[in-house]
Amino acid sequence: MNAFFTRLWNRRLVRFGSWSLITLATLYALLFSVINWTGSRRWAETRALLAREGETLDFNKLLPPPVADPLNFCAIEPLRGINVAGDGKSPSGLKRAALESACWQRQNGSLEAPSLRDGPCFGRAANMQAWAAFARDSKYAVLPAGPAASSRDLLAAIDASHPLLKQLAEAAAARPEAVFVPIPTPSRPLCAMALPHFTTIRELSLALTLRSLAANECGDHNAACQSALAVLRLAQAAQREPTLIGELIGVAVHEIGEEAVWTALAKRQATDAELQDLQASLAKLDFHQATLTAMRGEMASAIDTMEYLQAGPYHIPDLVDVLSTDAPTTPSSRLKRLLWTLVPAGWFEHNKAAIATLEFEQCIRPLKRATAPELLRQEVVFEEDIRAHSGLLHPDRFMANLVAPAIAKVVERAFSAEALRRQALTACALERFYLLHQAYPASLAQLTPTLLPVVPADPIDDQPLRYRKTDDGRYMLWSIGLDQKDDNGKVNLDPKDKQSTSRLHHSTYKGDWTWQYQPVK
Repeated sequence: MNAFFTRLWNRRLVRFGSWSLITLATLYALLFSVINWTGSRRWAETRALLAREGETLDFNKLLPPPVADPLNFCAIEPLRGINVAGDGKSPSGLKRAALESACWQRQNGSLEAPSLRDGPCFGRAANMQAWAAFARDSKYAVLPAGPAASSRDLLAAIDASHPLLKQLAEAAAARPEAVFVPIPTPSRPLCAMALPHFTTIRELSLALTLRSLAANECGDHNAACQSALAVLRLAQAAQREPTLIGELIGVAVHEIGEEAVWTALAKRQATDAELQDLQASLAKLDFHQATLTAMRGEMASAIDTMEYLQAGPYHIPDLVDVLSTDAPTTPSSRLKRLLWTLVPAGWFEHNKAAIATLEFEQCIRPLKRATAPELLRQEVVFEEDIRAHSGLLHPDRFMANLVAPAIAKVVERAFSAEALRRQALTACALERFYLLHQAYPASLAQLTPTLLPVVPADPIDDQPLRYRKTDDGRYMLWSIGLDQKDDNGKVNLDPKDKQSTSRLHHSTYKGDWTWQYQPVK
Protein backbone atom coordinates (compact mmCIF):
# COMPACT_ATOMS: atom_id res chain seq x y z
CA MET A 1 0.00 0.00 0.00
CA ASN A 2 2.83 2.40 0.88
CA ALA A 3 4.51 1.65 -2.42
CA PHE A 4 1.28 2.43 -4.29
CA PHE A 5 0.87 5.84 -2.66
CA THR A 6 4.55 6.60 -3.23
CA ARG A 7 4.22 5.92 -6.99
CA LEU A 8 1.05 8.00 -7.13
CA TRP A 9 2.74 10.91 -5.34
CA ASN A 10 5.74 10.77 -7.65
CA ARG A 11 3.46 10.85 -10.68
CA ARG A 12 1.69 13.95 -9.27
CA LEU A 13 5.06 15.63 -8.70
CA VAL A 14 6.13 14.86 -12.26
CA ARG A 15 2.87 16.21 -13.65
CA PHE A 16 3.12 19.28 -11.39
CA GLY A 17 6.74 19.85 -12.41
CA SER A 18 5.87 19.45 -16.08
CA TRP A 19 2.98 21.89 -15.84
CA SER A 20 5.21 24.32 -13.91
CA LEU A 21 7.87 24.20 -16.58
CA ILE A 22 5.30 24.64 -19.31
CA THR A 23 3.77 27.58 -17.43
CA LEU A 24 7.15 29.22 -16.89
CA ALA A 25 8.11 28.68 -20.51
CA THR A 26 4.80 30.15 -21.66
CA LEU A 27 5.19 33.18 -19.42
CA TYR A 28 8.77 33.69 -20.57
CA ALA A 29 7.75 33.41 -24.23
CA LEU A 30 4.99 35.94 -23.62
CA LEU A 31 7.39 38.29 -21.82
CA PHE A 32 9.96 37.72 -24.57
CA SER A 33 7.41 38.72 -27.22
CA VAL A 34 6.24 41.79 -25.30
CA ILE A 35 9.81 43.04 -24.78
CA ASN A 36 10.63 42.49 -28.44
CA TRP A 37 7.46 44.26 -29.60
CA THR A 38 7.80 47.26 -27.28
CA GLY A 39 11.53 47.51 -27.90
CA SER A 40 11.06 47.51 -31.67
CA ARG A 41 8.40 50.25 -31.46
CA ARG A 42 10.46 52.36 -29.10
CA TRP A 43 13.61 52.13 -31.21
CA ALA A 44 11.65 52.98 -34.39
CA GLU A 45 10.18 56.05 -32.66
CA THR A 46 13.65 57.14 -31.48
CA ARG A 47 15.13 56.79 -34.97
CA ALA A 48 12.25 58.84 -36.36
CA LEU A 49 12.88 61.57 -33.76
CA LEU A 50 16.57 61.72 -34.68
CA ALA A 51 15.73 61.87 -38.39
CA ARG A 52 13.32 64.78 -37.81
CA GLU A 53 16.04 66.62 -35.90
CA GLY A 54 18.58 66.07 -38.68
CA GLU A 55 20.77 63.77 -36.56
CA THR A 56 22.64 60.74 -37.84
CA LEU A 57 23.86 57.51 -36.31
CA ASP A 58 26.28 56.99 -39.22
CA PHE A 59 29.72 57.72 -37.76
CA ASN A 60 31.20 58.10 -41.25
CA LYS A 61 29.03 61.15 -41.87
CA LEU A 62 30.59 62.86 -38.84
CA LEU A 63 34.17 62.48 -40.03
CA PRO A 64 35.91 65.72 -41.12
CA PRO A 65 36.01 66.52 -44.83
CA PRO A 66 39.37 66.03 -46.55
CA VAL A 67 41.80 68.92 -46.93
CA ALA A 68 44.18 69.34 -49.85
CA ASP A 69 47.66 68.17 -48.84
CA PRO A 70 49.41 71.50 -49.64
CA LEU A 71 47.12 73.23 -47.12
CA ASN A 72 47.05 70.48 -44.50
CA PHE A 73 49.57 70.76 -41.66
CA CYS A 74 48.95 67.13 -40.70
CA ALA A 75 49.81 65.95 -44.21
CA ILE A 76 53.51 66.75 -43.80
CA GLU A 77 55.70 63.68 -43.64
CA PRO A 78 56.43 63.65 -39.87
CA LEU A 79 52.70 63.77 -39.04
CA ARG A 80 51.05 61.89 -41.89
CA GLY A 81 49.66 58.56 -40.73
CA ILE A 82 50.38 58.93 -37.00
CA ASN A 83 46.68 58.20 -36.36
CA VAL A 84 47.03 54.71 -37.89
CA ALA A 85 47.34 51.87 -35.41
CA GLY A 86 50.58 49.92 -35.42
CA ASP A 87 53.34 48.70 -33.16
CA GLY A 88 56.72 50.34 -32.70
CA LYS A 89 58.07 48.72 -35.87
CA SER A 90 55.27 49.85 -38.18
CA PRO A 91 55.61 53.06 -40.25
CA SER A 92 53.02 54.84 -38.08
CA GLY A 93 54.61 53.56 -34.88
CA LEU A 94 58.05 54.73 -35.97
CA LYS A 95 56.68 58.21 -36.74
CA ARG A 96 55.03 58.46 -33.35
CA ALA A 97 58.24 57.33 -31.70
CA ALA A 98 60.20 60.00 -33.60
CA LEU A 99 57.76 62.71 -32.48
CA GLU A 100 57.80 61.49 -28.89
CA SER A 101 61.59 61.60 -28.86
CA ALA A 102 61.27 65.38 -29.30
CA CYS A 103 59.19 65.58 -26.10
CA TRP A 104 60.15 65.20 -22.48
CA GLN A 105 58.57 63.07 -19.80
CA ARG A 106 56.55 65.05 -17.29
CA GLN A 107 58.72 63.60 -14.58
CA ASN A 108 62.19 62.18 -14.99
CA GLY A 109 62.76 60.09 -11.89
CA SER A 110 62.77 62.60 -9.04
CA LEU A 111 63.21 65.54 -11.44
CA GLU A 112 59.89 67.33 -11.99
CA ALA A 113 59.34 69.78 -14.83
CA PRO A 114 58.68 73.45 -13.91
CA SER A 115 55.28 75.01 -14.49
CA LEU A 116 54.41 75.83 -18.08
CA ARG A 117 50.78 77.02 -17.90
CA ASP A 118 50.35 79.98 -15.53
CA GLY A 119 50.23 82.84 -18.04
CA PRO A 120 46.72 83.66 -19.28
CA CYS A 121 44.77 83.16 -16.04
CA PHE A 122 47.44 84.09 -13.51
CA GLY A 123 49.55 86.63 -15.39
CA ARG A 124 52.77 84.79 -14.53
CA ALA A 125 55.46 84.13 -17.12
CA ALA A 126 57.21 80.77 -17.13
CA ASN A 127 60.62 80.68 -15.42
CA MET A 128 62.93 80.09 -18.36
CA GLN A 129 66.05 79.69 -16.24
CA ALA A 130 64.32 76.88 -14.40
CA TRP A 131 63.36 75.34 -17.74
CA ALA A 132 66.93 75.60 -19.01
CA ALA A 133 68.16 73.84 -15.88
CA PHE A 134 65.49 71.15 -16.27
CA ALA A 135 66.32 70.62 -19.94
CA ARG A 136 70.00 70.24 -19.08
CA ASP A 137 69.56 68.05 -16.01
CA SER A 138 66.98 65.78 -17.64
CA LYS A 139 69.19 65.54 -20.74
CA TYR A 140 66.33 66.78 -22.89
CA ALA A 141 68.73 69.21 -24.58
CA VAL A 142 72.50 69.70 -24.43
CA LEU A 143 73.15 73.00 -22.66
CA PRO A 144 76.38 74.54 -21.39
CA ALA A 145 77.23 73.80 -17.77
CA GLY A 146 76.53 76.48 -15.20
CA PRO A 147 73.57 77.85 -13.30
CA ALA A 148 72.46 80.57 -15.74
CA ALA A 149 72.01 79.24 -19.26
CA SER A 150 70.16 81.86 -21.33
CA SER A 151 66.93 81.44 -23.27
CA ARG A 152 68.95 81.78 -26.45
CA ASP A 153 71.07 78.86 -25.28
CA LEU A 154 67.91 76.88 -24.55
CA LEU A 155 66.38 77.61 -27.98
CA ALA A 156 69.63 76.68 -29.75
CA ALA A 157 69.92 73.49 -27.69
CA ILE A 158 66.31 72.47 -28.43
CA ASP A 159 66.78 73.03 -32.16
CA ALA A 160 70.06 71.15 -32.17
CA SER A 161 68.75 68.22 -30.12
CA HIS A 162 65.26 68.09 -31.65
CA PRO A 163 65.26 69.62 -35.17
CA LEU A 164 61.86 68.04 -35.77
CA LEU A 165 60.21 70.76 -33.64
CA LYS A 166 61.62 73.50 -35.84
CA GLN A 167 60.47 71.61 -38.92
CA LEU A 168 56.92 71.41 -37.57
CA ALA A 169 56.89 75.09 -36.58
CA GLU A 170 58.02 76.25 -40.01
CA ALA A 171 55.47 74.00 -41.74
CA ALA A 172 52.61 75.36 -39.61
CA ALA A 173 53.15 78.88 -40.88
CA ALA A 174 52.62 77.76 -44.49
CA ARG A 175 49.68 75.37 -43.95
CA PRO A 176 46.54 76.98 -42.48
CA GLU A 177 44.39 73.83 -42.14
CA ALA A 178 44.80 70.67 -40.05
CA VAL A 179 43.10 67.28 -40.34
CA PHE A 180 44.82 64.02 -39.45
CA VAL A 181 45.32 61.82 -42.51
CA PRO A 182 44.44 59.32 -43.64
CA ILE A 183 40.88 59.92 -42.46
CA PRO A 184 40.10 56.50 -40.99
CA THR A 185 37.53 53.96 -42.08
CA PRO A 186 36.04 53.08 -38.69
CA SER A 187 36.17 49.46 -37.62
CA ARG A 188 33.54 47.69 -35.56
CA PRO A 189 32.78 48.11 -32.80
CA LEU A 190 33.51 51.83 -32.78
CA CYS A 191 34.29 51.78 -29.07
CA ALA A 192 37.41 49.74 -29.88
CA MET A 193 38.64 52.17 -32.57
CA ALA A 194 42.38 52.79 -32.13
CA LEU A 195 43.37 56.40 -31.40
CA PRO A 196 47.13 56.10 -30.92
CA HIS A 197 48.04 59.68 -31.85
CA PHE A 198 46.39 61.68 -29.09
CA THR A 199 48.96 61.08 -26.37
CA THR A 200 51.69 61.90 -28.87
CA ILE A 201 50.24 65.25 -29.90
CA ARG A 202 49.59 66.33 -26.34
CA GLU A 203 53.22 65.78 -25.36
CA LEU A 204 54.33 67.33 -28.64
CA SER A 205 52.32 70.48 -27.90
CA LEU A 206 54.22 70.89 -24.62
CA ALA A 207 57.58 70.68 -26.40
CA LEU A 208 56.49 73.15 -29.11
CA THR A 209 55.23 75.56 -26.43
CA LEU A 210 58.54 75.38 -24.59
CA ARG A 211 60.32 76.20 -27.85
CA SER A 212 57.95 79.15 -28.36
CA LEU A 213 58.57 80.48 -24.85
CA ALA A 214 62.34 80.20 -25.24
CA ALA A 215 62.17 82.00 -28.60
CA ASN A 216 60.03 84.79 -27.13
CA GLU A 217 62.40 85.24 -24.23
CA CYS A 218 65.41 85.74 -26.50
CA GLY A 219 63.60 87.98 -28.99
CA ASP A 220 63.08 85.53 -31.87
CA HIS A 221 59.40 86.42 -32.34
CA ASN A 222 59.16 84.64 -35.70
CA ALA A 223 60.18 81.28 -34.23
CA ALA A 224 57.92 81.92 -31.25
CA CYS A 225 54.82 82.58 -33.34
CA GLN A 226 55.51 79.67 -35.69
CA SER A 227 55.75 77.27 -32.76
CA ALA A 228 52.50 78.63 -31.30
CA LEU A 229 50.81 78.16 -34.67
CA ALA A 230 51.94 74.52 -34.75
CA VAL A 231 50.27 73.87 -31.38
CA LEU A 232 47.03 75.52 -32.51
CA ARG A 233 47.08 73.40 -35.68
CA LEU A 234 47.31 70.24 -33.56
CA ALA A 235 44.38 71.43 -31.44
CA GLN A 236 42.38 72.11 -34.60
CA ALA A 237 43.04 68.62 -35.97
CA ALA A 238 42.14 66.93 -32.68
CA GLN A 239 38.85 68.77 -32.22
CA ARG A 240 37.69 67.90 -35.73
CA GLU A 241 37.55 64.20 -34.88
CA PRO A 242 34.03 63.14 -33.78
CA THR A 243 35.12 61.49 -30.54
CA LEU A 244 34.97 62.59 -26.95
CA ILE A 245 38.68 61.91 -26.45
CA GLY A 246 39.46 63.99 -29.54
CA GLU A 247 37.51 66.94 -28.15
CA LEU A 248 39.17 66.65 -24.74
CA ILE A 249 42.65 66.41 -26.27
CA GLY A 250 41.84 69.39 -28.48
CA VAL A 251 40.92 71.37 -25.36
CA ALA A 252 44.11 70.33 -23.54
CA VAL A 253 46.39 71.09 -26.51
CA HIS A 254 44.69 74.46 -27.05
CA GLU A 255 45.16 75.42 -23.39
CA ILE A 256 48.86 74.54 -23.64
CA GLY A 257 49.19 76.59 -26.84
CA GLU A 258 47.52 79.62 -25.27
CA GLU A 259 50.53 79.90 -22.98
CA ALA A 260 52.64 80.51 -26.08
CA VAL A 261 50.13 83.04 -27.43
CA TRP A 262 49.96 84.87 -24.09
CA THR A 263 53.75 85.07 -23.86
CA ALA A 264 54.05 86.40 -27.41
CA LEU A 265 51.56 89.16 -26.59
CA ALA A 266 53.12 89.89 -23.21
CA LYS A 267 56.51 90.48 -24.89
CA ARG A 268 54.99 92.80 -27.54
CA GLN A 269 57.41 91.52 -30.14
CA ALA A 270 55.08 89.99 -32.75
CA THR A 271 54.47 91.85 -35.99
CA ASP A 272 50.99 92.67 -37.27
CA ALA A 273 51.28 89.85 -39.83
CA GLU A 274 52.22 87.35 -37.11
CA LEU A 275 49.34 88.53 -34.92
CA GLN A 276 46.97 88.13 -37.86
CA ASP A 277 48.19 84.53 -38.32
CA LEU A 278 47.59 83.75 -34.65
CA GLN A 279 44.19 85.41 -34.79
CA ALA A 280 43.19 83.47 -37.91
CA SER A 281 44.29 80.19 -36.30
CA LEU A 282 42.27 80.89 -33.17
CA ALA A 283 39.24 81.76 -35.32
CA LYS A 284 39.33 78.24 -36.82
CA LEU A 285 38.74 76.68 -33.39
CA ASP A 286 35.23 76.34 -31.99
CA PHE A 287 34.87 74.30 -28.82
CA HIS A 288 31.09 74.60 -28.70
CA GLN A 289 30.80 73.01 -32.15
CA ALA A 290 33.55 70.50 -31.36
CA THR A 291 31.65 69.37 -28.26
CA LEU A 292 28.46 68.98 -30.27
CA THR A 293 30.30 66.89 -32.88
CA ALA A 294 31.91 64.78 -30.15
CA MET A 295 28.53 64.11 -28.51
CA ARG A 296 27.12 63.01 -31.85
CA GLY A 297 30.08 60.72 -32.32
CA GLU A 298 29.63 59.27 -28.84
CA MET A 299 25.95 58.56 -29.54
CA ALA A 300 26.81 56.83 -32.82
CA SER A 301 29.56 54.84 -31.13
CA ALA A 302 27.31 53.72 -28.26
CA ILE A 303 24.56 52.55 -30.63
CA ASP A 304 27.12 50.76 -32.80
CA THR A 305 28.45 48.95 -29.72
CA MET A 306 24.94 47.83 -28.76
CA GLU A 307 24.31 46.54 -32.27
CA TYR A 308 27.63 44.72 -32.21
CA LEU A 309 26.63 43.02 -28.97
CA GLN A 310 23.17 42.28 -30.28
CA ALA A 311 24.64 40.48 -33.29
CA GLY A 312 26.99 38.29 -31.26
CA PRO A 313 26.46 35.78 -28.43
CA TYR A 314 28.77 37.42 -25.96
CA HIS A 315 28.34 38.97 -22.57
CA ILE A 316 29.15 42.66 -22.18
CA PRO A 317 32.23 42.13 -19.96
CA ASP A 318 33.74 39.94 -22.66
CA LEU A 319 33.48 42.57 -25.41
CA VAL A 320 37.16 43.44 -25.53
CA ASP A 321 38.22 39.79 -25.35
CA VAL A 322 36.16 38.74 -28.36
CA LEU A 323 37.08 41.58 -30.72
CA SER A 324 39.77 39.46 -32.38
CA THR A 325 37.81 36.18 -32.24
CA ASP A 326 35.81 35.26 -35.31
CA ALA A 327 34.49 31.81 -34.47
CA PRO A 328 34.82 30.86 -30.82
CA THR A 329 34.41 27.14 -30.18
CA THR A 330 35.36 26.70 -26.51
CA PRO A 331 32.76 25.23 -24.14
CA SER A 332 32.49 28.57 -22.32
CA SER A 333 31.82 30.31 -25.64
CA ARG A 334 29.13 27.77 -26.51
CA LEU A 335 27.55 28.38 -23.11
CA LYS A 336 27.62 32.12 -23.79
CA ARG A 337 25.86 31.52 -27.09
CA LEU A 338 23.16 29.54 -25.34
CA LEU A 339 22.69 32.17 -22.64
CA TRP A 340 22.69 34.98 -25.20
CA THR A 341 19.74 33.42 -27.01
CA LEU A 342 17.72 33.93 -23.81
CA VAL A 343 18.22 37.72 -24.00
CA PRO A 344 15.30 39.26 -25.93
CA ALA A 345 16.28 41.37 -28.93
CA GLY A 346 13.89 43.96 -27.52
CA TRP A 347 16.21 44.50 -24.54
CA PHE A 348 18.87 45.76 -26.93
CA GLU A 349 16.29 47.91 -28.75
CA HIS A 350 15.11 49.43 -25.47
CA ASN A 351 18.70 50.17 -24.44
CA LYS A 352 19.56 51.68 -27.82
CA ALA A 353 16.51 53.90 -27.58
CA ALA A 354 17.42 54.91 -24.01
CA ILE A 355 21.02 55.74 -24.97
CA ALA A 356 20.03 57.79 -28.02
CA THR A 357 17.22 59.60 -26.18
CA LEU A 358 19.37 60.40 -23.17
CA GLU A 359 22.32 61.72 -25.17
CA PHE A 360 20.13 63.62 -27.61
CA GLU A 361 17.73 65.17 -25.10
CA GLN A 362 20.30 65.92 -22.39
CA CYS A 363 23.39 66.78 -24.46
CA ILE A 364 22.93 67.24 -28.21
CA ARG A 365 19.67 69.19 -28.32
CA PRO A 366 20.74 71.62 -25.54
CA LEU A 367 24.07 72.23 -27.29
CA LYS A 368 22.18 73.01 -30.50
CA ARG A 369 19.68 75.40 -28.95
CA ALA A 370 20.43 76.45 -25.39
CA THR A 371 22.50 79.18 -23.78
CA ALA A 372 25.22 78.41 -21.22
CA PRO A 373 23.04 78.92 -18.10
CA GLU A 374 20.44 76.57 -19.55
CA LEU A 375 23.09 74.00 -20.36
CA LEU A 376 24.52 74.19 -16.85
CA ARG A 377 21.04 73.69 -15.40
CA GLN A 378 20.51 70.83 -17.83
CA GLU A 379 23.58 69.12 -16.41
CA VAL A 380 21.85 68.92 -13.02
CA VAL A 381 18.72 67.51 -14.70
CA PHE A 382 20.95 65.04 -16.53
CA GLU A 383 22.49 63.71 -13.32
CA GLU A 384 19.12 63.54 -11.56
CA ASP A 385 17.67 61.62 -14.49
CA ILE A 386 20.47 59.05 -14.29
CA ARG A 387 19.96 58.56 -10.55
CA ALA A 388 16.18 58.24 -10.95
CA HIS A 389 16.48 55.53 -13.60
CA SER A 390 19.18 53.29 -12.19
CA GLY A 391 18.89 49.86 -10.63
CA LEU A 392 17.11 46.62 -11.46
CA LEU A 393 13.76 48.34 -12.00
CA HIS A 394 15.15 50.05 -15.11
CA PRO A 395 16.83 47.34 -17.22
CA ASP A 396 16.23 49.46 -20.33
CA ARG A 397 18.62 52.09 -18.94
CA PHE A 398 21.42 49.70 -18.02
CA MET A 399 23.73 50.61 -20.91
CA ALA A 400 22.66 54.26 -21.04
CA ASN A 401 23.67 54.78 -17.42
CA LEU A 402 27.07 53.23 -18.11
CA VAL A 403 27.69 55.66 -20.97
CA ALA A 404 26.21 58.82 -19.47
CA PRO A 405 28.63 59.56 -16.58
CA ALA A 406 31.52 59.78 -19.05
CA ILE A 407 29.96 62.79 -20.80
CA ALA A 408 28.31 64.62 -17.91
CA LYS A 409 31.18 67.09 -17.22
CA VAL A 410 32.38 67.73 -20.75
CA VAL A 411 30.29 70.87 -21.25
CA GLU A 412 31.95 72.73 -18.37
CA ARG A 413 35.42 72.18 -19.82
CA ALA A 414 34.22 73.21 -23.27
CA PHE A 415 32.90 76.51 -21.91
CA SER A 416 36.19 77.38 -20.23
CA ALA A 417 38.18 76.48 -23.36
CA GLU A 418 35.87 78.55 -25.54
CA ALA A 419 36.16 81.51 -23.16
CA LEU A 420 39.96 81.27 -23.28
CA ARG A 421 39.94 81.06 -27.08
CA ARG A 422 37.76 84.16 -27.40
CA GLN A 423 39.98 86.04 -24.96
CA ALA A 424 43.11 85.13 -26.96
CA LEU A 425 41.39 86.11 -30.22
CA THR A 426 40.46 89.49 -28.73
CA ALA A 427 43.93 89.93 -27.20
CA CYS A 428 45.55 89.52 -30.64
CA ALA A 429 43.26 92.25 -32.00
CA LEU A 430 44.11 94.48 -29.02
CA GLU A 431 47.83 94.13 -29.71
CA ARG A 432 47.27 94.97 -33.36
CA PHE A 433 45.36 98.08 -32.22
CA TYR A 434 48.31 98.94 -29.97
CA LEU A 435 50.73 98.67 -32.91
CA LEU A 436 48.60 101.19 -34.81
CA HIS A 437 47.91 103.67 -31.99
CA GLN A 438 50.51 102.99 -29.27
CA ALA A 439 47.61 102.69 -26.84
CA TYR A 440 44.80 100.29 -26.12
CA PRO A 441 41.20 101.19 -26.99
CA ALA A 442 38.78 102.62 -24.45
CA SER A 443 36.35 99.82 -25.31
CA LEU A 444 36.36 96.64 -27.37
CA ALA A 445 33.87 98.20 -29.77
CA GLN A 446 36.77 100.21 -31.25
CA LEU A 447 38.26 96.96 -32.58
CA THR A 448 35.34 96.40 -34.96
CA PRO A 449 35.05 95.99 -37.86
CA THR A 450 38.67 96.55 -38.88
CA LEU A 451 40.43 94.19 -36.47
CA LEU A 452 37.48 92.01 -35.42
CA PRO A 453 34.18 91.43 -37.25
CA VAL A 454 32.32 91.57 -33.93
CA VAL A 455 33.26 91.76 -30.26
CA PRO A 456 33.44 88.15 -29.01
CA ALA A 457 30.79 87.26 -26.45
CA ASP A 458 31.33 85.66 -23.09
CA PRO A 459 30.18 82.05 -23.74
CA ILE A 460 28.56 81.97 -20.30
CA ASP A 461 25.99 84.77 -20.71
CA ASP A 462 26.38 85.83 -24.38
CA GLN A 463 27.28 89.38 -23.30
CA PRO A 464 30.44 91.00 -24.74
CA LEU A 465 33.66 89.96 -23.02
CA ARG A 466 34.42 92.23 -20.07
CA TYR A 467 37.39 94.54 -20.61
CA ARG A 468 39.23 97.30 -18.84
CA LYS A 469 42.62 98.94 -19.04
CA THR A 470 44.92 98.54 -16.05
CA ASP A 471 47.29 100.89 -14.23
CA ASP A 472 50.37 99.19 -15.69
CA GLY A 473 49.39 100.24 -19.22
CA ARG A 474 47.94 96.85 -20.13
CA TYR A 475 44.42 95.42 -19.81
CA MET A 476 42.24 92.62 -18.46
CA LEU A 477 39.73 90.50 -20.39
CA TRP A 478 37.40 88.27 -18.44
CA SER A 479 34.49 85.87 -18.52
CA ILE A 480 32.19 85.60 -15.51
CA GLY A 481 32.89 81.86 -15.17
CA LEU A 482 30.68 78.95 -14.25
CA ASP A 483 29.28 80.61 -11.13
CA GLN A 484 27.70 83.20 -13.52
CA LYS A 485 28.72 86.06 -11.22
CA ASP A 486 30.82 89.01 -12.39
CA ASP A 487 33.73 89.42 -9.93
CA ASN A 488 35.23 92.31 -11.93
CA GLY A 489 37.97 90.09 -13.28
CA LYS A 490 39.11 88.68 -9.95
CA VAL A 491 40.62 85.21 -9.99
CA ASN A 492 39.68 83.72 -6.63
CA LEU A 493 42.21 81.24 -5.30
CA ASP A 494 42.23 79.41 -2.00
CA PRO A 495 45.55 80.30 -0.31
CA LYS A 496 45.28 77.16 1.82
CA ASP A 497 44.80 74.87 -1.17
CA LYS A 498 47.83 74.49 -3.41
CA GLN A 499 45.73 72.63 -5.96
CA SER A 500 43.11 75.37 -6.30
CA THR A 501 44.80 76.69 -9.45
CA SER A 502 43.88 73.47 -11.22
CA ARG A 503 40.19 73.86 -10.36
CA LEU A 504 39.43 77.06 -12.24
CA HIS A 505 37.40 75.12 -14.79
CA HIS A 506 35.41 73.07 -12.28
CA SER A 507 31.81 73.88 -11.36
CA THR A 508 32.83 74.48 -7.73
CA TYR A 509 35.14 77.39 -8.66
CA LYS A 510 33.79 80.80 -7.61
CA GLY A 511 35.52 83.49 -9.63
CA ASP A 512 36.18 84.85 -13.10
CA TRP A 513 38.25 83.51 -15.97
CA THR A 514 40.65 86.33 -16.76
CA TRP A 515 43.27 87.05 -19.41
CA GLN A 516 45.72 89.43 -17.75
CA TYR A 517 49.35 90.51 -17.44
CA GLN A 518 49.52 91.44 -13.76
CA PRO A 519 50.54 88.41 -11.65
CA VAL A 520 47.76 87.08 -9.43
CA LYS A 521 48.84 87.12 -5.81
